[in-house]
Amino acid sequence: MNEQNRIIHGRAAEVMRTLPEGGFALAYADPPHASQRLYRGPSGWERGAEVVFADRWSWDETAEAAFERLKETAGEADALARALSGMRLILGEGPMLAYALFLAEHAIEIRRLLDERGTFFLHLGRRAAHVGRVLLDAIFGPKRFLNAV
Repeated sequence: MNEQNRIIHGRAAEVMRTLPEGGFALAYADPPHASQRLYRGPSGWERGAEVVFADRWSWDETAEAAFERLKETAGEADALARALSGMRLILGEGPMLAYALFLAEHAIEIRRLLDERGTFFLHLGRRAAHVGRVLLDAIFGPKRFLNAV
C-alpha cells in the first residue's frame, strides 16, 4: 500500500499515537475553539436538531488526571509542567484549563510527529489563542514561533 496521500479517519490523539516519529513536514490543526456551545444538525446551527458536536469543557476527574499525567510526562519539556501549573493558578480549575489540557495533549503528539524542520499551523479563535501560544512556547520553545495571523 502506498503510504503517501492517505486519509486516516479517527480521533486525532489516538491516530497520532500510531504514526511514526519525525515523519511529517507539516501539521495543521483546527481544534474546537472553546466556545462552550453545542452544535446541532449538519450545519451546526440548527435549533432543535440533534447535537453533533459539543465544544464544552469542564474541570472534572478526567481533566485532573490529564493534568497530572501531562505534568509527569513533560520530561524534557519541563517548561510544559511549569506552564500548566501557572495556568492552573491563573485560569483556575475550570473550562479553559480543561481545554488547555486537550490542546497540550495534541500539541505534544504533533511535536513528536514533525521532523526537525517541520512546521505546525494552529488555528485558534480569540477565546483560546493566548492559551495556545503559552502551550506551544512551552512545548516547542518560544524561538520556534514565527507568526500569528
